[in-house]
Amino acid sequence: MVLTTPAEGGGQWPELAWETVADADHYAVTLYDPDDVAYWAWRGTDVSVVAGGFDPAPPEGSGVAPRVREGMTWDVVALDDSGDLIAQSGVRPISP
Repeated sequence: MVLTTPAEGGGQWPELAWETVADADHYAVTLYDPDDVAYWAWRGTDVSVVAGGFDPAPPEGSGVAPRVREGMTWDVVALDDSGDLIAQSGVRPISP
């Protein structure tokens, strides 16, 4: 899987995006804290989501969470209509 979101510079609520995977029914995103613990997760059919699931993203400087902080990572998996894994991105760093 190809992640298209830059590793840094997207702010506290970047749009997490990836390329479409053939035969994928839906995707699952996980954002990990600096200790490599799952911090936030999302499932859906779109090929992008604002970190935290906000629509639109909160204004920079807002105190709402969840949000991207230094030292975080994320990944995406593609699942077929049975929920079986068909592709995975691997974990990638992300910072505001």
